[in-house]
Amino acid sequence: MDFQSVLFDIYFLSEKVQHYSNELTGLEFADERGYLDDHETGRLHRCNEGLEDAVRIAKARLREARENHRGHFLRHLDDVVILIEGFRDRLSEKNDDRLKGDIGMIEELLANLRDVRQGREPKYSVWWVFYYTQYVLCRYGNYRFSGKSPGDDAGALIVRCPSCSRPNDITHTIDIFLPPAETPCTSVTILDEYKCVGCGQRFRAMFAIYFEVPVRFEIINVDFPPVHFKW
Repeated sequence: MDFQSVLFDIYFLSEKVQHYSNELTGLEFADERGYLDDHETGRLHRCNEGLEDAVRIAKARLREARENHRGHFLRHLDDVVILIEGFRDRLSEKNDDRLKGDIGMIEELLANLRDVRQGREPKYSVWWVFYYTQYVLCRYGNYRFSGKSPGDDAGALIVRCPSCSRPNDITHTIDIFLPPAETPCTSVTILDEYKCVGCGQRFRAMFAIYFEVPVRFEIINVDFPPVHFKW
């Protein structure tokens, strides 16, 4: 994989890890107290499987970034630190006590980013580091692409359910982080899971987004999620 694809996946998957982790905290708390119905129990299992898959693939991408794209990866982390230090300095210049919490979290993030750069285990989860990095960058800069406003003349991303063949417009569900890189990102490939608006069956769709003018979508593959059995 080229470096831009690896880097995109690291951030994309770190957001999934954070999402699944947050979901599991609430579901496991309710499960311990016997509050879950069959539907929520199914969601608990899907979250566990989703978290395991996201962490497994994210580890592989991070290893590839460090082993096969080390120079690009280190420069990216250096650039990110410079950007975030700039945001911190601008907040500090406001001399507002209400911003001390935000500044403190940014300082924590910078310390963790330096650990990641040095190959050390950060104080917090490495996936939190990448998740919070994109949160800070998006809060103070423009680094996201949304399917809710893909630009003039952009088409829709329509995926047919593999179970009932109903067309599903998933354009509006796209909300992705595009990490700062030495050269602008021209395309990304995404594999994600969706629920059919017709039959309710869950399905996976792999698609590409080309950041041309206009933005263009390409469906690569649509199938059912993998089935896991536990005895």
